[in-house]
Amino acid sequence: MSKSCLPDDLCIGDAVSLRQALLSLDRSGMRILFVTNSKKKLVGVLTDGDVRRGLIAGFTLEEKISNVMNKNFVSYNDTMKDNVLKQSLSDRISVIPLVNDDGEVTRFVFNSDPTFIPAAQPSLKGNELAYTLDCIKSGWISSQGAYVGAFEKAFEQKTGTLNAVSVSNGTVALVLALSALGVGPGDEVIVPDLTFAASLNAVIHVGATPVIVDIELPSLSMDPKAVAAAITNQTKAIMPVHLYGQMCEMDELVRIAKENGILIVEDAAEALGSEYKGRHAGTIGDAGTFSFFANKLITTGEGGMVVFKDPEVAKRARILRDHGMDPAMRYWHLEVGHNFRMTNIQAAIGLAQLERFDELLGAKLAIAKHYTERLSDLSDDFLLPSARPSTLHSFWNYVVLLRDPDSLVRGSRLIDFMNSNRIEARRLFFPMHIMPPYQHLSFSGSYDNSISASNRGFALPCYIGLSEQEIDDICSILRKGVDMLDVERWARV
Repeated sequence: MSKSCLPDDLCIGDAVSLRQALLSLDRSGMRILFVTNSKKKLVGVLTDGDVRRGLIAGFTLEEKISNVMNKNFVSYNDTMKDNVLKQSLSDRISVIPLVNDDGEVTRFVFNSDPTFIPAAQPSLKGNELAYTLDCIKSGWISSQGAYVGAFEKAFEQKTGTLNAVSVSNGTVALVLALSALGVGPGDEVIVPDLTFAASLNAVIHVGATPVIVDIELPSLSMDPKAVAAAITNQTKAIMPVHLYGQMCEMDELVRIAKENGILIVEDAAEALGSEYKGRHAGTIGDAGTFSFFANKLITTGEGGMVVFKDPEVAKRARILRDHGMDPAMRYWHLEVGHNFRMTNIQAAIGLAQLERFDELLGAKLAIAKHYTERLSDLSDDFLLPSARPSTLHSFWNYVVLLRDPDSLVRGSRLIDFMNSNRIEARRLFFPMHIMPPYQHLSFSGSYDNSISASNRGFALPCYIGLSEQEIDDICSILRKGVDMLDVERWARV
């Protein structure tokens, strides 16, 4: 396919600033701009990567793009054309200009390689860059800057809680929560079998023992009956994990905890935005933890947050977070602590993300709604996710469960089929009790549900910015995969 002129929305003059270029990149939705001089001749190409490298090199947003653009990203003959095409494929650039010796575009090559749809990617379209640059300009890039406190306060307001303590990642959020609450050697903490390993690792890191229990289906949440049966004299806490954004049955877990005088530490790493009877995930127990990894609803790259019910426990957590140091006397240590502090740069990104919280959550809910509408006719093949009564499901991931009893084989085949069609579908977590590091731990009961869910569940792409057309394409490929497996099954019969 060829054209004789440059697309207007992908062109920009060489005298404009990086700020204007970023706005143009955002408007076009592409990752490339063609830079022309006053005579409309092509003089360079600018990608989002070029802008990023320029900022890292110390250029400001007011720098002219002519100082950052790639001046060698064009082909002057057929020999060079192949290299340009190879580069464009690796960068997922869909329009490649071919020019003559005078810099005039003679034709375009349109990259027909299908667009890869990843499982997750962050959305950084607000004040993230501005706040980060403010940190760099101010020199406050570590944990002492003003954005840390501002982010904590904004997080408290958004989740309707108090006593938020920011940390460097979601795993240490769990470690800090357990440590501040006094969980340690000799204690047992009840955790679900289907979760990410960080839940168990945090318990082990504080010297306590995880007691693994089964989940419920189809919610994938910790089973309260299994929790009640697992309680012993050594039980110190229950750790509900709001997996993939689905809330656990908190009323029943709170009742069990109160009757037995034990703590609740909510692992809400994947549940920011979820609610249980009007209360935000992570704010119901004695402590709740969140992750801000790049694939979460809001991100700080890495990062996490702990919220505490008791302000005195939160006060201790802040001391433990900062090497156990007395806040009133620098270099005087009250306890053996950790360096779990969030940096000012992380907090700056987080604050910008929180400003878009309603937009980001709304987009997740819209994506889930669109999936459910498009896949409702496949109810004989799949159990589609839905929120518990009186809860809000934030749909961190859109997880489907195969109904077929031969689901381990079919699930793996479907995931392979989706990936071969450039759609990143991911299987669910493996059950914790089968993992080599945890096989010596205290188990409780059977794990039929967690094994079944792990074998027959997978997650579809569910990131902010996923378009309805892309969702339709994903659902179409999924249908083709189901049809393929049905044909194979009938052929065997």
